[in-house]
Amino acid sequence: MGIERGFVLEDLSVSCRGACLLQGITMTIPDGRILLVAGESGSGKSSLGRVLTGLIPHQYAAEVSGSVRLDGEEILDRTPEQLAGGVAHVAAEPWSRFFQITVREELAFGPRNLGWSRERTDSSILETAELLELSSLMDRRIDTLSAGQLQRLSIGTALVMESQWLILDEPSAYLDLPTLHRFTASILDIHRLRRPGIVLLEHRLGEFAPIADDVAILSGGSLVFHGTREQFEGRADDLCGSFGLRHPDIRDTSDWGGTIGVSTLPPGAEPLLEMKNVSFSYGSRKVLDSLSLSAYSGEILALTGLNGSGKTTLARMAAGLLKPDDGEVRLNGERIRSADGRIAGMLFQDPAGMLFFDSVMSELLSGPENYGVDSGVEAFEELVLNMSLDGLLSRHPLRLSRGQRLRVAIATVLILSPRLVILDEPIRGQDWRSLSRMMGYLERYVKDSGSVCILISHECRLIRSFADRIALLEDGVVKATGSLLRGPETQGDTA
Repeated sequence: MGIERGFVLEDLSVSCRGACLLQGITMTIPDGRILLVAGESGSGKSSLGRVLTGLIPHQYAAEVSGSVRLDGEEILDRTPEQLAGGVAHVAAEPWSRFFQITVREELAFGPRNLGWSRERTDSSILETAELLELSSLMDRRIDTLSAGQLQRLSIGTALVMESQWLILDEPSAYLDLPTLHRFTASILDIHRLRRPGIVLLEHRLGEFAPIADDVAILSGGSLVFHGTREQFEGRADDLCGSFGLRHPDIRDTSDWGGTIGVSTLPPGAEPLLEMKNVSFSYGSRKVLDSLSLSAYSGEILALTGLNGSGKTTLARMAAGLLKPDDGEVRLNGERIRSADGRIAGMLFQDPAGMLFFDSVMSELLSGPENYGVDSGVEAFEELVLNMSLDGLLSRHPLRLSRGQRLRVAIATVLILSPRLVILDEPIRGQDWRSLSRMMGYLERYVKDSGSVCILISHECRLIRSFADRIALLEDGVVKATGSLLRGPETQGDTA
């Protein structure tokens, strides 16, 4: 009998400083199939991906027991470098893994390290760039790319290696909707052409379940379901309801064309945030072009648009982190001249960069202590509960899951009660239950305090469920803005 090709995990357990990350995982992932791994925030998805790529235990210190075999060979003692030719990994934070200056150089980095010929390298780069729409960015500096463009490049560095296995950790997190749909199609193209095994660690089941052969669900580090896509679809209502996941029948399909209506504002309403004829350039590249936008007290204004349209630059300017080349930005009638967390608080795309202390409790208390303000015991407890951080206050923030870190970062913003709250892609690492709870709390905060929230996201369901108005950016200008026309399917949407 021949050796079964693929990953075989037997009684795999992983823990770090007493915290259980994975517990008794036994499963087979056959070669050449697409496995979708889902689960609530902190369920162990990223830890599983790191084990399969050798990052655990060789780069992330952890206690590991059990067995992980690839094509019959034990790999727990093999480093990521030793696995690199056959297993490629795309990390959830795309900016954490680049080594070169330009997109072209970064795509060539892996193949050159493996000693590929120039002809093979160039051919694979060309094919990868076309699949991921990177061709127009080949000579761009990596530090000038948007988060979505960085995400595509990160995926490209894995695809270009023509590996036997692709481990993709939340590859949709920063992709605009058209790019996401083209990406899922390109995954199928790659699978048909090369037949790699693909492990997708994802929350967006509507986009990825249709292309998967098999589905696994983790909860609390344990494997609670593993079966074919058809078996999962037969139990989707029960599984998604039990574990707070997005249902695979709910998909982002809107282009916003029929959902933006005329703004309905109270007569004589004065904007709390006002941007007038704002322009901004990075060197010779103009990002915002005479943009004007207003946001009103008590509203959540969703900001969406294609990758690279200027959303994050606009957000940084509203938070006082960037100054416009032309035009002005006012909050409550006053020009924003510098960043102040009591006035404007922002969740960055890299929440780990906002965390500095050795416990969640210390993180939450640091802002009030720095500014000399008192958040109040009752308000603190409500914030902790609604950010789903109860039970995590003594944990080190950087040892939490990606979704938990993001909620800690948002809590450090909200604890200062700013008049303007900016969330730049808050869906990362979030199951729908945790995301709904967090956004429900934010919605109440905005209404009760008369503040404003700028919600930057590509996820249609999130915007339809919680935003009052929407602004659509395109090439640095506001292409359309108005109130959301909500259908009955978006009201009370919590499953």
